Amino acid sequence: MIDTPVRPLRKFYDFIREHRVRLTEQWIKAVFGDVDLVGADKLTYEQLADHLPGILDGLCAALDVEDLDRVEPAIERDARSHGLVRWRQGYRIEELVRELDLFHQALADALEKFADQDSTFTRHHEGRARRLVAETLSMVALTSIKEVVSERNRKIDEYTGRLERANHELTLKQRLVSDLYESRMQITRSVVHDLRNFLNAFSIALQLVSRAPLKADVALTMATRQAADMKELVDQMVEYSVVLGDAAPLTLEQV
Repeated sequence: MIDTPVRPLRKFYDFIREHRVRLTEQWIKAVFGDVDLVGADKLTYEQLADHLPGILDGLCAALDVEDLDRVEPAIERDARSHGLVRWRQGYRIEELVRELDLFHQALADALEKFADQDSTFTRHHEGRARRLVAETLSMVALTSIKEVVSERNRKIDEYTGRLERANHELTLKQRLVSDLYESRMQITRSVVHDLRNFLNAFSIALQLVSRAPLKADVALTMATRQAADMKELVDQMVEYSVVLGDAAPLTLEQV
């Protein structure tokens, strides 16, 4: 039986899988030590690791088949999830880019260490591996950023829609208040006019009684009619106060 030689990039793939815990810890230590990554200070170890295992698996798959295109859908899926999670965790775009850059540096260090300890891993192999790592993380960064921007734009559209609806409701309410004010002014003018007529008629009735006592019946009839009209006006005002939605309608006082 002839042993099939292990491909050089597959060796690096095995190396990454073997040292993935150390790689993760090295990267997280670098993230926590970076003064520009303010958002990372708010996260736990588990929250920070997030989709790193999935991204590492995608990179290993690309190294195994030596073709990024064949594993691109899975890598993009993990990258979108990573970008969305980081957005919800409060990361800025520049923090997302910096975090992935530190991950790239950790992988570059791992590649250099592996190349130094494996004599069969030539400069040509190292160059191919380096390109695959760079292309993979470039795709991860681009896809993550697109997801963050898309989510941010969706939120902006959502807030804009809410603001537009609130402004529309405010406009309608302002129009209603304006119409209500105009209605009150019209009612006020009508009440003033009717009160003036009532007082004039009542004054005439009193004058008629004082000047011609024999015509008191006529004056009383006139006053009674005006009093009835005034009662009707007051009743209308009570109904109007209820229509306006006042919890305390006008109260009639006995005189």
